[in-house]
Amino acid sequence: MLTLEMKELIFLLKEVSYTQGYAEREQSLSESSRQLVRELLERLPESELLRVVTSCPSDSLLSRYELSRPLQEITLCDILRATGGFLELPPMDLSRLQSDQYGLAGRRLDVLGGMIRRALSEISVADIILREDEVKGRSQQ
Repeated sequence: MLTLEMKELIFLLKEVSYTQGYAEREQSLSESSRQLVRELLERLPESELLRVVTSCPSDSLLSRYELSRPLQEITLCDILRATGGFLELPPMDLSRLQSDQYGLAGRRLDVLGGMIRRALSEISVADIILREDEVKGRSQQ
């Protein structure tokens, strides 16, 4: 169910949380995986999941970060939004716009979106357990 990008993001957020803000132990990643993590690090401040504490302009993997909120409060819904997952979940305050655009079908989509958002918001990233070998490019240590 989780894409490679979602798994990498979950690993990344946990790594930042558990290592006082450092994104990755670079030696544990292949070059392609390092590139994916760099791309995630560039996008994450927009998603408001992560803040840069100390910037390293030459390589975002060497910067220091902090989570915008505790790991237990980051949900699968947040992960889907941050990665542009297959489900498009507009922010709560914008979800009602569909009713105006699509009539009765829009109202149904609003209800469905609210139910999905609520269910995904109850799944904490901290509760998701992934093996490192599930993520391409991570070496087993």
